[in-house]
Amino acid sequence: MQELQSAKTEGLKTGERWLEAEILRLTGKLQARHSPSDRMEACECIQGAIELANEQGSKMFELRSLVTLIETSEEAEAQIDARVRVKELLSGRKADEDEWDIRCARNALVGAAIEC
Repeated sequence: MQELQSAKTEGLKTGERWLEAEILRLTGKLQARHSPSDRMEACECIQGAIELANEQGSKMFELRSLVTLIETSEEAEAQIDARVRVKELLSGRKADEDEWDIRCARNALVGAAIEC
């Protein structure tokens, strides 16, 4: 977690913010894993990653963050909203595309359990 905070601080100092959404996603994922009681706070962090990636036009970071939210959130509405957006992001993809992020997203839609 300390390394992620350092990376975020460095990005703010230098103005290099292209990885900030990924840093937020990983921070939320680690929070949920190490402190299940803080799952709500972790989901808020992941939601922030989704919003930032969307603002920046980074569809892959948005897709990764949505998959992480599906895996992490216990709220049905958040999972449904995330699945809808994942479907939108995947709609232009070919069925035979096999990139890791695409595979994780497709598996998240069907509820397959793989670590992404």
